Amino acid sequence: MAVLNLHIQPISVASADERDLAPYRDLKDARVKAREGVFIAEGFEVVRRLLASRLEVCSLLVTECKLERLAGELRSGVPVYVATLAEIEAIAGFNVHRGVLACGRRPESAKLEQVPAIADCAADSIVVALENVTDAINIGVIIRNAAAFGASLVLMHRCCDAFYRRAVRTSMGNVFRVPLRVTDDLRGELRQLHDGYGHQRIAAVAHPDAQPLSRIVRARRIVLVFGAEGEGLSPETVDACDLRVTIPMSPESDSVNVAVASGIFLNVLANG
Repeated sequence: MAVLNLHIQPISVASADERDLAPYRDLKDARVKAREGVFIAEGFEVVRRLLASRLEVCSLLVTECKLERLAGELRSGVPVYVATLAEIEAIAGFNVHRGVLACGRRPESAKLEQVPAIADCAADSIVVALENVTDAINIGVIIRNAAAFGASLVLMHRCCDAFYRRAVRTSMGNVFRVPLRVTDDLRGELRQLHDGYGHQRIAAVAHPDAQPLSRIVRARRIVLVFGAEGEGLSPETVDACDLRVTIPMSPESDSVNVAVASGIFLNVLANG
C-alpha cells in the first residue's frame, strides 16, 4: 500500500474487533452515535464533502480503492483505516456497499444571533422550521433543498436527528454546511424570529381555505414552517404564524410528501 500525501500512513485493519473501530459499530442505532457525540458519513461524495467542511473529522474507514480516490482530499492527522468491503460490512453489521465511511464530531446547535443572514436584519433570509418530522430521509432531503435554495437556517422541533447516518446521506452532506438548530420551544423561536429579526411566519398547510402559494408576495425575511406527514402542523403552531399557505392540487390529491412540499415552497419563494 502506497504512502499518501500529507504524511498520512493508512492503517490496515487486522480485526473487526479493534477498539479504534468502535465508532463504526451499531450504525443502525441512531441513539448510540448521538450519545457518543459523533456521527457517521457514508458514501464517497458525502465523505468528500465532510473532509472539505469546517467540521472535525475523527477517522475514516475505507477500502483501498476508495482511499486512492480520496487521496488528494485527506486531512493530516486524521487516522485512515483500510479494510476490504467484507471487513467493513462485518464491522458495521450490514451491507455498506459504498466502501467508504467517516466519523465526524457533531457540531453544536446553531444560535440565531450567530447566523449572519438572520442577525443582519438588512439581509434577505429564509428559515425552514420543522415540527415533528421524524423520517430520516425526509429530514435529509429537506436540508438538501434548504441548501439548494439558500436557506439561512433549518430549525427543528421534535424531529429525527439530522446527523443520523441516513439523514446525512440523503442530504448529500449538506448537513455539514447549512446551519441547523434544535429547539424545545418552536413557537417561542418563531416569535423571536418575527419580533427580534423581522421574519414573516408562513405555515405550510393542506387546507382548501389557505392562501395559494402562487399568490403569495414574498417578504424579504420569512420562516417556512412544515409539519409531519399525515398530522401536519399542530393548531398551536399554525396559530403562531402570520400566514397559512397551501399548494393547490388536483381534486384527487390532498397533499404531497413534506420533503417535496419544502422543495416547492423554497423554489417559488426563493425565486419570487
